[in-house]
Amino acid sequence: MATDAGTEVAAGDGGWAYRPQLDGLRALAVVAVAWSHWERPYQYGLPFGAGVHLFYVLSGFLITGILLRLRELDDKRTALKAFYIHRALRILPAFYAALLLAWLVDSATADEILKWHATFLTNVFIFSRAEWPGALSHFWSLAVEEQFYLVWPWLIVFAPRHLLAALVAFAILAAPLWRLSLASAGYSESLQGVLTLGSLDSLGVGALLAVTRCRPNLLLCALAPRLALWIAELLGAALPPWLVVTKPLFQAAVFGWLVLRASDGFTGLAGRLLASRPVVYLGKISYGIYLIHGLSGDILTAIFIAFGVTWPPSEPWRFVVICGSTIGFAALSWHVMERPINDLKRRYPYRAAAARDGSPRLSPAGIGP
Repeated sequence: MATDAGTEVAAGDGGWAYRPQLDGLRALAVVAVAWSHWERPYQYGLPFGAGVHLFYVLSGFLITGILLRLRELDDKRTALKAFYIHRALRILPAFYAALLLAWLVDSATADEILKWHATFLTNVFIFSRAEWPGALSHFWSLAVEEQFYLVWPWLIVFAPRHLLAALVAFAILAAPLWRLSLASAGYSESLQGVLTLGSLDSLGVGALLAVTRCRPNLLLCALAPRLALWIAELLGAALPPWLVVTKPLFQAAVFGWLVLRASDGFTGLAGRLLASRPVVYLGKISYGIYLIHGLSGDILTAIFIAFGVTWPPSEPWRFVVICGSTIGFAALSWHVMERPINDLKRRYPYRAAAARDGSPRLSPAGIGP
């Protein structure tokens, strides 16, 4: 998952504007991811697992947008220091709280696996062992994000401006080529994207949108081939590896269209849905939902055992209990821990400075991750 990267985008006056529809997209993404991790009969052949790539496109777009503004500041290294402090405050407390909770309810049974999770190397563990470590398997995408943040900010902030678009395009193209090399070596499709290089096209498409602000309708050209590939898979067609590895790229382009449109503001029913209070709220607590959704069943089982309660015998009611508890745990995490800690980032503002053209710019304090 792409962690919460803030939903403010650059405004015309040099400040920052909140875009609630981007939180709405986060809600859709986290619901899709959680759904994909439930039993297969409930998925009906739909590619809900692609929700993680919507998170990636969102993160690439928002984070790169922030980094592009940091380029305008005089003291870039101090600004980057603030950037990393913001990321740590947003990501680490809830992440390690979830990891501790998993250990307490025995969702992560081996200390060795916990070490991989704690150091954001879950994706490396999965790739090297060709196995998925249970209820915390979805932490692989958090590992991808953190590894991405180790390098990407330095490239965007310090690379020559005329090379930015080419740099991002190279990152986008490197991902399917990497996946193709792994496919040729016999790696399964599920393993081809778990390392950071294999997910760079989704992150990179978001970044490219921030750098170029291309026309949204151009991105919809990718919808037809993505739908064709999905239908072919539903029909059981055997696709060649060179075609399979393009699926994440096509869907990233479609998600890019969604992100750009939501950033500008959908109108009509779609806009009202994405900006509705319940959907926006789910987007705000989406990081907690992402962290906890694989653990909710184990947590509830431990609670039920402690109080002598049994699970509802009906499968639909179990589903309702799991959904409700996941949202409840995430809301508790947001209000008690995440939001108060996230507010601390105001103590570490990006330094205000004049742009190179001499025009005043507002310090992006309090925005971003």
